[in-house]
Amino acid sequence: MADFKKLEELHKKLEKINSEYDPEMNFEHELKDHLKDKFPKEYKLTIDAKKQDEPDEDPEDITPGRIGEYMGDREDEFIAEYESALKHLVESAPEIELLKIYV
Repeated sequence: MADFKKLEELHKKLEKINSEYDPEMNFEHELKDHLKDKFPKEYKLTIDAKKQDEPDEDPEDITPGRIGEYMGDREDEFIAEYESALKHLVESAPEIELLKIYV
């Protein structure tokens, strides 16, 4: 039960960050890619768990927050990185959109 409560608290923190910076989750894919690169071991654990839990689904189709479920005692580091990366993505959005136009 404690694990479920801990996961619930993690997702509440992430939802609060999302609502502050990106309520529409427009940067979900970019955030997931950033976290995948930053936490490759935990990303692999997430993918392996998804393959086991949902064998008929695409294992790469996960939310950024699901990676946080496998951080263990590094959860605070994950939350800080999640917030920092999302904030950066949102703040640089006009630049990203301009790059997409010219590429």
